[in-house]
Amino acid sequence: MNHIVKAGLALSLLVATSAGCASTADDDIQENTRYQSQAEITIDQAKQTAEAAQGETAIGIQLDEENGDLVYEVEFVEADVLVDAGTGDILATEPNDDSAENAQYQSLAKITLDQAKQTAEAAQGETAIGVQLDEEDGSLVYEVEFVAADVFVDAGTGDILATELENDSNASPIQGSIQLSDN
Repeated sequence: MNHIVKAGLALSLLVATSAGCASTADDDIQENTRYQSQAEITIDQAKQTAEAAQGETAIGIQLDEENGDLVYEVEFVEADVLVDAGTGDILATEPNDDSAENAQYQSLAKITLDQAKQTAEAAQGETAIGVQLDEEDGSLVYEVEFVAADVFVDAGTGDILATELENDSNASPIQGSIQLSDN
């Protein structure tokens, strides 16, 4: 009898945990949908504004909320530029703590942020809300974020390596053409 009670409790905990994960994923999808519907400028307009101000090419961009404002955070090797998603105005420029890593990633990437974004958007049939050059499972990839999914594009070949739904907790490891060492 004691084993049945323990098994029942374990099953209840598993179901509750799974429901919590689904709820979090649903919350993320609702938040992404809300952000996308409230943005008055596009991800491309925000990127162009920030690049013109910085005089360099962005390595990442994300639609997010910061201090109550909806902003595009545009990442460069040494700085992050916050662009107001309503007006297109630059709100702030902040130092980037990951500048050495960003410089290494940018030097290794064979395709651009724009190429990765275009590839992923064509595959998904919708507009991205974020793109980030980053390491995933030891591979250099562009993670292209959509309302309900993330698409991983190989930073070396431009191939789509994986698509993960927001509520998918069983994602497979990503294997790209550019492997990063464990520094």
